[in-house]
Amino acid sequence: MKFSSRRNKKSRRSKKLSSSISGLTLLAIGVFVLLFTITCAVPLLFVGDGRLGFMLTVLSCWGGSVLVFRGFTKTRKERATAVLGDVSLKLSSSTFLPGDSFTCSVCFTPFRQIKLNGLSYVLEGKREITQSVYNHSGSRRSSKQIDVLHDHTYQVEDLPDTYEANAEAEIVLKGKIPEDAPRSGHHKKTELGSPKVIWKLKVHLDIAKCPDWLENRTIKVVSASV
Repeated sequence: MKFSSRRNKKSRRSKKLSSSISGLTLLAIGVFVLLFTITCAVPLLFVGDGRLGFMLTVLSCWGGSVLVFRGFTKTRKERATAVLGDVSLKLSSSTFLPGDSFTCSVCFTPFRQIKLNGLSYVLEGKREITQSVYNHSGSRRSSKQIDVLHDHTYQVEDLPDTYEANAEAEIVLKGKIPEDAPRSGHHKKTELGSPKVIWKLKVHLDIAKCPDWLENRTIKVVSASV
């Protein structure tokens, strides 16, 4: 338990650290790490047995790629936020039953006059099955199989032509949880492995002459007996 709590604290600290760093900074660090890979790590592949070079190349390639990807996505969101202002996404409830209707409000106050080309949102349900595989040496390796249970896209119609600067705007989204939706969370272990169901709401704001604003929100579906 102590080890788990320490690991969770470290994870929260790393998330806070990455959220406090701008997207451009993450992007620059990622590019620097990739350049280090090319100039320093790759030549070490030809020194000695090459093990040190191989480890450095793999680690720096992986770390640099992650940083570049996170920096790119964060920069896009920062540019969209610079136009939209702080965007809040509010759900009508924290838990839903199968067949429930839901509403989701997207609120923002743009810093300048903007036009939205469109707004769409996706209700997505996935089942992740974690499988344990043993190799010839007896060591265990985990793999995941992902099955899509539900994937429905809603388009918001009749959006205003423009949204004025410094004027509060609210767009209400409406949807429905499928009648046969399995509950969120872990389910009984099967022959394939340990299944876990995850439901998400993905909102996509298409802003004219600006990077899109994207937000994913995990929602909880419970069984009727809860």
